[in-house]
Amino acid sequence: MKKLFLLFIMMILISCGGAGKESSSSGNTKIIVNETAEPKSIDPGLLTDQSGIAVNSLVSEGLTRQGKDGTPEPGLAEKWDVSEDGLTWTFHLRENIKWSSGEPVTADDFKFAWLRVLEPATASEYAYMLHYIKGGQAYNEGKGKKEDVGINVIDSRTLEVKLERPTAYFASLAASPTYAPIREKFFDEKGKNFALEADAMEYSGPYKIKNWKHDSNFIMVKNENYWNKDHIKIDEVEMVLVADSTAELNAFNNGEIELIRLTAEQYKRYEKDPRVNVFRNNSVWYLEYNMENKFLANKKIRQALTLAVDKEEMANTIVKGTGEAAYGIVPTGFPGESKTFREENGDSYPKYNPEEAKRLYKEGLAELGVTELPELSLIINEAGNNKKIAEYVQEKIRTNLGANIRIEPIPFKERMARLQQKDFEIVLSGWGSDYADPMTYIDLFVTNGGNNHSSYSNPKYDELIKTANNSSDNKVRMQAMRDAEKILGDDMPVGVMLYSTRVIMLNPKIKNVYFKGIGAEYYLYDAYVE
Repeated sequence: MKKLFLLFIMMILISCGGAGKESSSSGNTKIIVNETAEPKSIDPGLLTDQSGIAVNSLVSEGLTRQGKDGTPEPGLAEKWDVSEDGLTWTFHLRENIKWSSGEPVTADDFKFAWLRVLEPATASEYAYMLHYIKGGQAYNEGKGKKEDVGINVIDSRTLEVKLERPTAYFASLAASPTYAPIREKFFDEKGKNFALEADAMEYSGPYKIKNWKHDSNFIMVKNENYWNKDHIKIDEVEMVLVADSTAELNAFNNGEIELIRLTAEQYKRYEKDPRVNVFRNNSVWYLEYNMENKFLANKKIRQALTLAVDKEEMANTIVKGTGEAAYGIVPTGFPGESKTFREENGDSYPKYNPEEAKRLYKEGLAELGVTELPELSLIINEAGNNKKIAEYVQEKIRTNLGANIRIEPIPFKERMARLQQKDFEIVLSGWGSDYADPMTYIDLFVTNGGNNHSSYSNPKYDELIKTANNSSDNKVRMQAMRDAEKILGDDMPVGVMLYSTRVIMLNPKIKNVYFKGIGAEYYLYDAYVE
């Protein structure tokens, strides 16, 4: 999923002592991938962050799986049927598929896992991803019964899913971690320890976690019971948790690392290097305003803070090569009615306008009955380009409005915890796509939504999201989402800043590593070392 609250993460592939070196213990090919922080959770029903999604993509597989371009492919289900009205999806599981423990994977494992996500007591932030299932939202909100949720086990290899409304992209949804299976007996045996240690999970994907040293690394080895194990060429993947981009670049130049993600500053030095690859990753970055703060609850103050930042200058100088100015919550490239969503909706957010920002700021202060804002805190994750972006935002707001912003760099886990507790004033946040439809961004800010940390609420916006979700007419869906984005651009619970791009420097010895903008950021399924 792509989280959910994305960071500017440096994704790297390393091999011990260089690409293609043999593992000292087994003689098998080993690579090392890097994440900047330990996942908040690797429980598929609870994970929300990019690190957790990265781990899950290697050790877990659902009915479908995301291919190298993010589109769904058959996973544990070899095929599926869709009824003529689009409301009933029937998934047919492969023969003899097994968990890493050797136990069979059955349709019951999916039903158990999905109902657990929807159970109110689970408090899954991504439960809304299963609201497409008939009765799912009602059960999740305590207004319906578990027995009425449209998940039916026909037999051990056949799962029937009834939807609230036709959802053409349901196969893409089914590839997300939230839809991954869990075996009920194993879950009950582990109890509160489930997914907290390497041996407290069963694995349905290409790899299984052999060792997990918290805040240090994961060691994942090929899952001998994975149905397509012969296709997997990399025998061991180690995921280390390192945030120092300078050390990574030095290691690359020393031949110790084969693939790194460059920061904006590093890209300036290596822009013409033939080993550099630049491409979009479908993430949008924004300033999220906590509307429980009485000053930020004022619409004109939020508008002023956003309009005071020159996004074009930021993209061209501060994050050159790693971001482009954003004027809508949906990034470039997502499908619309007949063109892309971005082409059809134009700019939903206004461009840099310091004079208008000053006018709105003055009026907002008057409405609040104050002559100046108190110093506001901007929390950021410590890694990547975040500090440079925050410093640029801080200076533009000070210069154009005379308002003071205090930058507060904190560890990733603390930042996530404070978001969930709504213990912040402004946060530099982001979102990446979970599936290939604009709705993956548009529904983020519905009232009481699991990822609506700003506490934003607008009945008209909610109604438009409902219309888009309930219609099988793509024209109606897209118009509702376009209108909803325009409302978001006016109310500004978030100040959209940038669409992120990746800058990757790759050693050509590593083949068939793909980077994508949906779900996990890197795709190792076809990878091998030459």
